[in-house]
Amino acid sequence: MADEVKTGTMIKKYMVGVFIDTSEGGDGTGYKRIKKSTELEIATEANTEEFDFIANVNPEELLKNYKISLAQDLVMIQGEDDFEYFFDMFYNLPVAPEVKTKAMIVFMFKGDKTSGYKAWETTANVMFDNMNGVDGKLNFTLNFGDITLGTATMADGTPTFRKAE
Repeated sequence: MADEVKTGTMIKKYMVGVFIDTSEGGDGTGYKRIKKSTELEIATEANTEEFDFIANVNPEELLKNYKISLAQDLVMIQGEDDFEYFFDMFYNLPVAPEVKTKAMIVFMFKGDKTSGYKAWETTANVMFDNMNGVDGKLNFTLNFGDITLGTATMADGTPTFRKAE
């Protein structure tokens, strides 16, 4: 992948990296990329409220925030970091607060290796949908909490997050 993406370049799936902190305690030092999923669709469910303002003829809908989520269908490959992390969690059938994991999305088409790429960091809830032995997939959804905007620099495929000022 090129260090800097030129204007007019179509964005490819490998330019959006989804990372999970697999370190003990999730302190942001052990990010591993989710590599063996075949889905990469970030859902942005709008949370709105309707107001019937005095000056308006019709009610007006205002955007309050977004509920961000990311459904994953992780291909189960023994020994892969992403599968081992999520299978261990699946096996233990966690409930709150153990379903939380530190996550980062790195937009590796906005920025460069030197100054960093635009990134989101959050604590996400992991909600398992199913394990499909026939398809060989572990399906789950990452429901994002509050998102911190910033940049991520990459070293040997591992991001380091820096909060935006």
